[in-house]
Amino acid sequence: MKLHQLRSAQTILAQGLNMTRAAERLNTSQPGITRHLQLLERDLGVGLFVRSGRRIVGLTAAGRALMPIVHRILRGADDLQRVARDHAIGMAGEVTVATIHTHARYYLPRSIEHFVRDHPAVRLCLLQGTRAQVAAWVSGGEADFSVASAPAEAFPDLAFHPCYNVHRLLLTRHDHPLAGYRSVQLKDIARYPLITYDHAAGAWPEIGRAFDRAGLAANVVLGAMDADLMKTYVRSGLGIGIVAHVAYDAEVDIDICALDCRHLFPQTQVHVGVRRGDALTRHALDLISLFAPSLARTLSRGAQRPRARRT
Repeated sequence: MKLHQLRSAQTILAQGLNMTRAAERLNTSQPGITRHLQLLERDLGVGLFVRSGRRIVGLTAAGRALMPIVHRILRGADDLQRVARDHAIGMAGEVTVATIHTHARYYLPRSIEHFVRDHPAVRLCLLQGTRAQVAAWVSGGEADFSVASAPAEAFPDLAFHPCYNVHRLLLTRHDHPLAGYRSVQLKDIARYPLITYDHAAGAWPEIGRAFDRAGLAANVVLGAMDADLMKTYVRSGLGIGIVAHVAYDAEVDIDICALDCRHLFPQTQVHVGVRRGDALTRHALDLISLFAPSLARTLSRGAQRPRARRT
């Protein structure tokens, strides 16, 4: 049996048993794909498809048992070509990461700096959006993987692998009354104008629910997706801010006081999102290994197949 025969059988099934569409998909003739199938069934010694006249109308019992194996063989062949291609092109390639602003701005820069230095011929692209947008980009093939919390929407074709946890900080100016508190409470925060994540951001529901459960109303005067913007308005005296802990650097943000709020708001788990059944390229795995080495090893062991980018 030949790989092109297996691919013809796979394509017939994928095209809803329509021989004409399968032939068009494979850029061949209908008699040619029919011949591929006949030769494959002869080599296997069993029929894969049920026929009604010249039409294929379903899978035989043998076909139902064998087609999953056909899929695995073709995925293995695709992986073989991908790995060989990676080695043939050396360091050249492209990696697209979908993420939200907080991780792009604060969590990934050091890893990206090392990656760009070690992979000068690889083009790296960052797509920034909301949690749902980030997941949709990976699901649609526009990005290799995502770095973000799992979205509220269901994406059954994606697998989300835990990477690290984010907790919340309360930011104030050093002259603010709360700056001297050793342990701030929700009722203390509710007394002052608040700057935090926009309602469209995935972090807001967790923050808002904490106030709701305590029977308090947060006095939100500014909602934003960008923690740098929040810090700018905290500095200006517009209000106090709630941000992810990775957005605060004590050596850089010396004019802002940070109070730990992990006892008030639940931690958020950040994931690396990938398409189920798809293989990450060597370059994508190299980048993940810089900020999540154990996860990169896990992903590299997965029996996954590469995907074609959608344009």
